[in-house]
Amino acid sequence: MVRFSVAAVAACVALFFGSAVNAQQTAPAAPPSPPPGYGAPITLDQANTAIAAAMAESKKNGWNHVFAVVGPAGNVIAEQKMDRAPWPVRYRSTPGSRDPSSARQ
Repeated sequence: MVRFSVAAVAACVALFFGSAVNAQQTAPAAPPSPPPGYGAPITLDQANTAIAAAMAESKKNGWNHVFAVVGPAGNVIAEQKMDRAPWPVRYRSTPGSRDPSSARQ
């Protein structure tokens, strides 16, 4: 009986380690699509036109605002402050800096 058990274990070990392992070959994944474009850069004339339209709407409603137009990379193209509008303290945070704007207050 012991001899049969040893033979059975030896056969199982031989089958387990001796058999060829065929890994499933999958097709390589397609590369991800490129990120969406950010659009064309904004010119100074376009930025001033947008600010003028926003200022007209703000004057019509009696609001005092600070307007800023930024480009696709986050850089400021144009800015304008209305009379009696408070200048925001946190506005001057640059997109390329690593520290939060609250650290500069």
